[in-house]
Amino acid sequence: MKIGVFDSGIGGLPIVERLKEKFPNDEIVFIADTKHMPYGDKDKSLVIKYANNIISKLEKDGAEVIVVACGTVSSLIPLLCHSVQLIGIIEPLCLESCKRTANKKIGVMATVNTVNSESFPSCIHKIDRSIDVYSYACSDLASKIENRTSEEDIMSSLIDPLRYFDNSGIDTLILGCTHYSWIYELIKKNTSTISVISPTIIVNHISF
Repeated sequence: MKIGVFDSGIGGLPIVERLKEKFPNDEIVFIADTKHMPYGDKDKSLVIKYANNIISKLEKDGAEVIVVACGTVSSLIPLLCHSVQLIGIIEPLCLESCKRTANKKIGVMATVNTVNSESFPSCIHKIDRSIDVYSYACSDLASKIENRTSEEDIMSSLIDPLRYFDNSGIDTLILGCTHYSWIYELIKKNTSTISVISPTIIVNHISF
């Protein structure tokens, strides 16, 4: 089987590596749209255009299923054009977070567009309406990760969201942008009492 994967940049690479481990006999084709990165603060119509172009290319290249390794595009899947199955990151992350939370308070750290779409709260409430969801939009974090800025610079963008989640009393935090998987250990180190869920966990929920 040929599996297509795409993201707006390097964020999808850890997912690609996990897919290769889980499906060693399948061909993985990855497209990183670094030209238009980041997607998280762009107009929705533009993001849909970029995503549809990539999906069309992957389909022409023979992809039988496409993993949308991008939180922003995953929130737009119902609006995309496709002839093969699209697998986004939102539902698997929500399922995992609902399993983990003990106090029914879940945090979501994602891009501006993903947070504004309310895709994560909507999905979580379909699973369990009694769960409280606390979302924080990070406007520049994905770009800093993509550009490999210093840990100190990245931490400057994490101070406010981590303080917000600490004050909210959450016990589970979803990293709703695949770029954030690159700083999973850094976030985990600064949230010792919170269960942090990396986007790479979605591979555990994929089966063919």
